[in-house]
Amino acid sequence: ASNNSIAFLKQGIVSVDPPSIATGASGSVTVTSSTVPGLTGIQTGDRIFMTPPTALTEGLLFMGATAGADSITVRVRNITAGTINGVAQNWSYLVIR
Repeated sequence: ASNNSIAFLKQGIVSVDPPSIATGASGSVTVTSSTVPGLTGIQTGDRIFMTPPTALTEGLLFMGATAGADSITVRVRNITAGTINGVAQNWSYLVIR
């Protein structure tokens, strides 16, 4: 907003299940309001702050998150010498508009 106020604020926890990712590649996981009703109201361009779990699958590096219509897309990268199929875990999020 023009006065720098926060027009929208939402926080919560989503389960992120990284796909099988080859060596040096990155992958994305999109979580939507159809699976997490609490994501309703998020818009493309909102600011997303994510906190990966302390037990993030070894070798996966959190690259960032983006907002879509009623969704959050999380991007991770495999920094190991082999393919990784990550484990579903709970991530905390904060959305600000």
